[in-house]
Amino acid sequence: MLSRIAHTLLATLATASVSAALPQVGCYDQLTAFRDACVGALTVETFQGFTTDTPFDTPGGLVVGVGELEAIQPTEARNFIDVAPFAFPENNATTHAAGFVTAAGTEIEVRLAPANAQGFGCTLSGAVDEEIVELAVFDGANRLVAVCAVAGNGVDQFVGYVAATGTLAKARLRSAALVPGGGEGFGLDALVTCTPSAGPIGETPHLCNPAPPNSSGASAHLSAFGSSLAADRNVTITAHDLPPGQFGYLIVSRGLGFIPFPGHAPNLCLLPDVGRYNQNLGQGPTFSTDVGSIPVPIGPLPYEFVRGSDTLYWQCWHRDVGGTSEFSNVRAITFGGDPGCPTTPTTLEARALGTDASYVTVTPDESLAIVQASGADAVTVYDLLDGSHLATFPGTSTPTAVRGIATTNGRAIVVGSAGPDAVRIFDLNARPPRLIASHALFTDAHDVDTVFVSTLGVKAIVRAGAGRDAVTFYDMASGARIASFPAASTPQGVRSVGIGHGHAVAVGAGGDAVMTFELTASSAALTGVHALSSPAHDVATVGASAVVRAAGSGADAITVYQMHSGDRTGTFPAASGASGRRSIATFFTARAIVGGAAGPDAVQVLDPNWPTPRVVATHPLSSDAYDVATSPETGTAVVRAASGTEAVTFYELVLGTRTGAFFSATDGSGSHAAAVTEDFAVATGAAGIDALQIFDLRGEAPVRASIVPLDSDALDVDLNDHPVCAQVGVRRANGTAFFAASGGAPHGTIQGAAATGAGRSLSLARSRAITTGAAGPLTVQLLDLTQ
Repeated sequence: MLSRIAHTLLATLATASVSAALPQVGCYDQLTAFRDACVGALTVETFQGFTTDTPFDTPGGLVVGVGELEAIQPTEARNFIDVAPFAFPENNATTHAAGFVTAAGTEIEVRLAPANAQGFGCTLSGAVDEEIVELAVFDGANRLVAVCAVAGNGVDQFVGYVAATGTLAKARLRSAALVPGGGEGFGLDALVTCTPSAGPIGETPHLCNPAPPNSSGASAHLSAFGSSLAADRNVTITAHDLPPGQFGYLIVSRGLGFIPFPGHAPNLCLLPDVGRYNQNLGQGPTFSTDVGSIPVPIGPLPYEFVRGSDTLYWQCWHRDVGGTSEFSNVRAITFGGDPGCPTTPTTLEARALGTDASYVTVTPDESLAIVQASGADAVTVYDLLDGSHLATFPGTSTPTAVRGIATTNGRAIVVGSAGPDAVRIFDLNARPPRLIASHALFTDAHDVDTVFVSTLGVKAIVRAGAGRDAVTFYDMASGARIASFPAASTPQGVRSVGIGHGHAVAVGAGGDAVMTFELTASSAALTGVHALSSPAHDVATVGASAVVRAAGSGADAITVYQMHSGDRTGTFPAASGASGRRSIATFFTARAIVGGAAGPDAVQVLDPNWPTPRVVATHPLSSDAYDVATSPETGTAVVRAASGTEAVTFYELVLGTRTGAFFSATDGSGSHAAAVTEDFAVATGAAGIDALQIFDLRGEAPVRASIVPLDSDALDVDLNDHPVCAQVGVRRANGTAFFAASGGAPHGTIQGAAATGAGRSLSLARSRAITTGAAGPLTVQLLDLTQ
């Protein structure tokens, strides 16, 4: 029974008000797609009154304000420059004014007048390969609401956004991943604004966008109009900039992927299974089709029917002159519509395993779940859409310590203890899924990660213990081991590998505590070896850099490495050691947030990607940081500490400021975990009156929406981003799983596996949940959260 204090606290929280919802922002990296999302002509910056080129740039990490866009007539705007002095001596951009973000730390800011506060974009010039340029968007309360980004390719590119709801306050342009000899400029008279259209829907993901140019000289791209409400069945997709007189077809899938040169065509960017429309769309340069009836692809997934929360991806295949063919970019649509929130979750499948389930993961397209155990059912695969069991694979070794599963592009790699099948690679597109390769390790595998490497396909890295195969690399398409490297020290901490930008890093302890690698066409090359004075506790990649948190305090508690060269580029001390099970989280390519033990620098926010990495902000905690998580959409971070007035703290990562702190009566035992999406966050701890706390992030500052008591420790927690019926799931020490709406309303408890044993984990995806526990009749349970 709750105490009187707990009842009073819950009653107070129930009446707390939440600020207005933040603007919904869509990002664009093509001017044509940006135009599709706008009504009428764009408002273009003219810079009337400027007669000569006016360059500016300010080094040293400063934000440079360049005034406010003010409409002077329906299709023109004036930007009143207020930067003094104009310090940068070079100008190679456009007439009247030019901006540069080549100096370390410079950010260029444009304030938006109300008439131009719903859409903004600009043309970039000269961003070189591997560079990333970000456009940060702030709402009227100056809170970060979105980050749009493009990767450089040496030619002019566009980056912009359109806000479907709400108004915005300002936009800030910065170079997030600056490589030697690089830099970006943009012409301020190339700035554009627009009013959003009610008609266009969907977005263009960064993967495979833009498409390669066709014979017309342009890149084929898709726009979508109509309604994203699933029940309306009203979507029309139009293909633009196709070769005149050539025909094509639409294809559709539930997931993004990458299959290079299928059938001698350019890159297919959809995951199997793929459905093809039988209707010829017509003749270029444009054609349209109603896509209300979704075709059934080759494979088991039923695409005839779209329901709320489904995300589908379309691409256009078309003929080109000379008998060749091309693909367009990808258009993604997330469909709305209330599928119904449950009073009690429904069990789709309850499966017995002979051994404890230790690990569960969900594929990127959220269609399959893979559970790791040992013995006769060491690896089992499940269909999350219908709850069916697809395959079982026996194993000879028992998973240990960290172990792990990584999935990508229809493949899974599962790692466990030393032995003949310590590393196994599976084809998830086959029905049933099949094992394509097994590899031995002399020591236990500690961690695994995968990366897509340009035309080189998908590679995987595995970090094992000390010895000749401490770090091994695999080709996920063939299943072959492509490289092996020795290490003198065993890995420490929880996460020991990271991959990004075609490079990899593996961490451990001692003289080779940090090893960096370049992934080549057929193998991997060691590019750097670095010592640490204490074992590495965690590693994460942030753009072109890797950040490592060592287990102790001292001069090299936090170190930064340049992934391309393998050089150490930054070293930062910490007064306190690292603690908790996870100590680094990242926000896209811009920031890393690092946690440690109680003290004045228990939380540090880093900008790792300038030529000289820097600490953006340092914050104290009165108890140890146990977990940290970030929202990739907004850059909000949440840290779960042990207990007290700062048990749950929130941070805005671009500026590095703390935005909220909340009390917890229970300590950080149990899962001591945090999870965050764009709109909500959760924090869990030991059994007690506030074992589960749910936060609403849609206002100007975090608001605690609900406190839920649990009678046993929380062991694992997940939070989905279902657009209508968002859910929180908690796996408890007594063997049960508890579910609540993201706003806090309880949705019931499911009896699960016994409290003893390994694992007891939980994962949410779409409208499904999967829980695992100890050996027995309820080791694996698949649940429907919307029926």
